[in-house]
Amino acid sequence: PAMAEHYRMAAGVELPACVAEFRAAPGFRDVTKHDYQIPDEALIAATLTELEATRDSHSARYVACWLAIGFGLRKSEAACVRRDWFRQIEGRWHIEIRAVADGTDRETEHPVTKNGQVRPLIPCANGAWEKLAPFIQAPGAAADSYLIPGHNTYRREDVFREISVWMRHKGWRTQKSYHELRAWAGCQVGMQYGFDVASQWLRHGSITTTQTFYGRYLNTLRRVEDRPVTFPAAPVSSPVSRPATGT
Repeated sequence: PAMAEHYRMAAGVELPACVAEFRAAPGFRDVTKHDYQIPDEALIAATLTELEATRDSHSARYVACWLAIGFGLRKSEAACVRRDWFRQIEGRWHIEIRAVADGTDRETEHPVTKNGQVRPLIPCANGAWEKLAPFIQAPGAAADSYLIPGHNTYRREDVFREISVWMRHKGWRTQKSYHELRAWAGCQVGMQYGFDVASQWLRHGSITTTQTFYGRYLNTLRRVEDRPVTFPAAPVSSPVSRPATGT
């Protein structure tokens, strides 16, 4: 009612009578937020197995998925990756993010990432280098060519839609399928090196973001073992000397 009055007084807009029934309807049912139930380990394993089995028949999907798993890339970053963005630092492979895709213009790329970084260096993780190296170092491929093949629309949109359809067909129940791979990969880093490292690897401005929205795959209970409890030895008290008393 307050907004209807605002529309009428401030903007001269009178709501038509046909919306009165809609406004009078009771609230929608079951609109509370439900926690997303992560897939079990069997589904994750089956997804990765099929990803490997379809490497040659679905190479663009394969490369895009491993960019998320191995470097924690967002869609806008993965779409722009060139082959010459990869380099070794102290014997370890890294990617230098030099551009991200614009969300509305299919031709524009920006030099700044979502969290405001310019050319961040991200170390490879989760065994991704051996998966991506044959594509990065493909014979005859130009050094500055895009790693994900195809035209701009395909690299920025269509391949990620294919990934979403494929993951849902496998049994994943998540709104952002590609982003879910990034979350899962970040938790693998977190379980190995700590959540503070995972937060930096995912390039979050705050570790709270990592804990709240990405920690669902973090399972540190795997480290707990059924070991006998070792009780500390009871302290041995020294005898206390008492002064002699007269008889």
